[in-house]
Amino acid sequence: MRSVDVLFLIEHVDRELDAASCIVEVLERRFAISADIRNYYSDMLFCLGRYQPAIVVTPFCYFLDHHPMKDYAAAWPKALFFNMAWEQILYRMNETVKVPKDAFARGRVHHVCWTRKYRDFIAALGADPNKLHLTGNPVMKFYDAPYNDYFAARRELAGRYGLDPGRKWVLFPENYRWAFLSEGQMAAFVAQDASPHHLAAARQYCVSSLTALFETLQELNRADDPLVILRPRPATSAHEMTAFMRKAAPRGAANVRIIKGESAREWILAADHVISSYSTTLIEAAIAGKPLHVFSPVPFPEALADEWYRHAPLLKSRQELLAAIRAPGRKAASAPLEAWARETLLPNGDPLQIIAERIAALRRALPNYGRQSTADHRRLWTGQILIETARKRLQSSRRYHDYVRGRDPRYAFTLNKHEKDVFGAHDVARRIRRWRALARARGDSEVCLAQEASHASGPGWRPEHKSP
Repeated sequence: MRSVDVLFLIEHVDRELDAASCIVEVLERRFAISADIRNYYSDMLFCLGRYQPAIVVTPFCYFLDHHPMKDYAAAWPKALFFNMAWEQILYRMNETVKVPKDAFARGRVHHVCWTRKYRDFIAALGADPNKLHLTGNPVMKFYDAPYNDYFAARRELAGRYGLDPGRKWVLFPENYRWAFLSEGQMAAFVAQDASPHHLAAARQYCVSSLTALFETLQELNRADDPLVILRPRPATSAHEMTAFMRKAAPRGAANVRIIKGESAREWILAADHVISSYSTTLIEAAIAGKPLHVFSPVPFPEALADEWYRHAPLLKSRQELLAAIRAPGRKAASAPLEAWARETLLPNGDPLQIIAERIAALRRALPNYGRQSTADHRRLWTGQILIETARKRLQSSRRYHDYVRGRDPRYAFTLNKHEKDVFGAHDVARRIRRWRALARARGDSEVCLAQEASHASGPGWRPEHKSP
């Protein structure tokens, strides 16, 4: 067993790993707190046999009776659990599912809250108000300087994927998740209190809208048409999306590329125009200052209703979608949506610094059992990189996961759903090096960021436990 101050557990690399590695870099540099980052699912058995963490940072926590959450809680009964809660912009369909639902999640776990609305919502459901941390959404801060310098530039992406940097790039980061759910997955949501009526309406909406999207995109067959980059959501594979496109657009779509490489952030920063369904990537596009539209060829069902849609310009037909894609020049972003996003999702300053400060304060308030120095920790972490490169290749094999699942019924990783979510120590180390280089480069501005975050964390908040 190896004691470590903080163990970050990641579900989706694109959604979480950049933010986690940034926070870890701050924890190590500003607070001398050691931290490791592992996959929530595929590294479960490895983590249970190797770590004794003081704080466990999870991607979500709705209830205890779920593998591997209950395995982590049983293995580390003295650890403090800190939930990053990566899904907080809830519409009618998931507001009964994506919330703390039992005594463990409501009473023992600390929760990151992006908005006052979400904080008050889960407090009303019984979550301990003393464990709710109003921080803002860390991803939204990535579109501001100096963080945006971390991501790959447009020309780099063009070279990597064989794209013409001189053409207009229209990014479509899709969120038609309900179109791809199996009957078994639908039943599982119903078991978690989702409405069968809402589920059916959401699936019908997503199937109809995605079909209309591909039927429209196959009309982009002129040589001077813009390039549409369709990026599947993290839990939808590129193979599933390509199969859907071939069925919906039998004539092909010459100017459409389905690309799941990189995170949505690189593509948003590089794109000339962002169009999507009800995906919250449109909120990110607004903060990034990009022209944007919501495409909804049929009315939104009650199941998917949410407040922020009214702040974004709407395309209601295929003709409007084609016209928007082909429109020359570059319009301004949606000012109402950007204003709403900054006020609602960045209420306290810099969420990345605030989250690091909250974790550091909680760590200081815990007993100092078996603490490892950050220097020793870094030496051990660096020494694992070559070994874990081979381990990552092994974990990318479907046969490996079938074998592990056969040996241990607790094992829950699904390679199809998590096709990009196997990572190793070298991936983490590379990201931390990039964040550290940015921290060195920004010099005096780093002090300003730290002061801003310290001010934003507020004098009224105190950790639950007093230092011994």
